Amino acid sequence: MTSTSVQNRPCVLVVEPDAITRDLLQIALERAGFGTISAQTGERALLVLREQRAAVDWLVTRQTLPGLVDGPVLADEFHVHHPSRPVLTDAGAAGFRQGTLRTMNLSSPDEIVGEVRALSTSLSVPQCSGEKQALAA
Repeated sequence: MTSTSVQNRPCVLVVEPDAITRDLLQIALERAGFGTISAQTGERALLVLREQRAAVDWLVTRQTLPGLVDGPVLADEFHVHHPSRPVLTDAGAAGFRQGTLRTMNLSSPDEIVGEVRALSTSLSVPQCSGEKQALAA
């Protein structure tokens, strides 16, 4: 796990099993002014959502993840504390049960940054003072 301090920025939890895609998304989001927390598996992401719920403002996840915890489970946990905020996920996302959902190409950092930026300005998003964190398997 690596950690770099970020102050007063909305935080995005990026859940992506592919290390290259995950790193590219983090870099793009950080360059756009967002704090990030990343997880390779659904289990790690679920821990973040439960233990650092105040630090996570947005969730970007795949529907299918390695292990027992998938995107719909993460979306449900995220929506416990942020019921009106969309979860950004890959196209063809079935099985998401509650809250709102935005499907997109998760391999396109520019598309995700644009969507998170638009959502952050249109919704009231509290600022976080968390840290950048990368949680491997």
